[in-house]
Amino acid sequence: MTDRSPDLVVMLRELRTMSGLTQREAARKSGVGEKTISSLETGERIGSMKVTTLRKLLAVYGVSEIEFFRGDVYDLIDIQTEERRLTKVAKLFQTLPRPTRQRLIARFEGMIEAALALEDEPESIPTGEPHRADRAEEPGCAEGVNG
Repeated sequence: MTDRSPDLVVMLRELRTMSGLTQREAARKSGVGEKTISSLETGERIGSMKVTTLRKLLAVYGVSEIEFFRGDVYDLIDIQTEERRLTKVAKLFQTLPRPTRQRLIARFEGMIEAALALEDEPESIPTGEPHRADRAEEPGCAEGVNG
């Protein structure tokens, strides 16, 4: 597992959103006050959150404490967040005039092709030494000049 250590505030907000609940609905189902949920999700009271409050919220969100603390939900949150962002971008894209959409599609296809080509290239490991061509451009490094 990769240690991404997401912010607890973001985790709580994303879990609630993924559950399809408003703060009011989460409050009603968990027994935690709506203002408490709001202040936890803004970070205002996150430092003083009680374990019992976290347990109640996780139960409503359908996540066990083990899943939460072990990090099992990180990938799920990343995927859900990405899907929401893509949906939002698609909706905004549809509001653009057709010629603008066509130009953006052409550019986007080019960017995807470039990204795929980069993924196919092996990563080079920098040695810290400039390439020979780069050194020739440095002052005092021309052929026959001793530095």
